[in-house]
Amino acid sequence: YQLGAFCFCGHMGLEQNEEEALKYYQQAAESGDVAARHNLGGIEFRSDNHLAAMRHFRLSASGGFKHSVGGLIACFEDGFLHHADLAETLQAFYRARAEMKSEGRSVRSVHQILEEDRGIQ
Repeated sequence: YQLGAFCFCGHMGLEQNEEEALKYYQQAAESGDVAARHNLGGIEFRSDNHLAAMRHFRLSASGGFKHSVGGLIACFEDGFLHHADLAETLQAFYRARAEMKSEGRSVRSVHQILEEDRGIQ
């Protein structure tokens, strides 16, 4: 993902190259990186390929990526996404976010237990 971002922006001594960025974003998205999937949606949206953008935004939002919700709303407002599809994706988004919060609480709870066992306040 990060290499795609560097290519897209021309950072870290790399030449700005959207085609290379697209390739790296696709590889990261195929590996489950929701930020890369979101960026693919942005590239497709700017290229006026709104249906492909909507698919990318739906997948990344379903994975809990907050920024994709805005892209989905834009697709909905432009008529590329039905209300039921938006509602379904938002439900998946909220479920994913709730799972993330639950995992974080579990990690914190284990961390707090370990600190208590060591006598750390």
